[in-house]
Amino acid sequence: MIFAHPVLRFLAMLMFGVSLFGCVTSSPVDLHPRSSVVLDAVPQYVLKPCSRSSPPSVESVWLPTTDDITRMEANFHKLLRLKSTGCCLQGMRIRSLQEYDLLYVGIVSQGRHLIYVATAGDWCDGGIGSWGVVYNPENGQFSELHVNGVA
Repeated sequence: MIFAHPVLRFLAMLMFGVSLFGCVTSSPVDLHPRSSVVLDAVPQYVLKPCSRSSPPSVESVWLPTTDDITRMEANFHKLLRLKSTGCCLQGMRIRSLQEYDLLYVGIVSQGRHLIYVATAGDWCDGGIGSWGVVYNPENGQFSELHVNGVA
């Protein structure tokens, strides 16, 4: 549609600019952690954090592939909608992943291959700065978000 009148043309360009700006600013910029690493073994401190609930029973470990990690990270927007359960800080949400260094551990629990995602750092307290969550590669869902208590 071509607007011959200069005012209509200006308004059309303004509306296009506003809609374009809205698209740019609404895109997720907080879905990437500061850093991440895939562990090929499960350190004891990952399985038994001090104040939050531990991951589900671990029968064995497996090494997630690059594709597994890519698919999981593409679903991080689902993690940001999840509320924490169990001890501690029930109902809290992760607002951004940019400030976290994450550990990814492939675990087998009840015969299911899962990925346990945990923050690196303070394993005893730390509040919302220390948390763990389970990712199921079969359905692309996160569950069991548990946040550490606060000292």
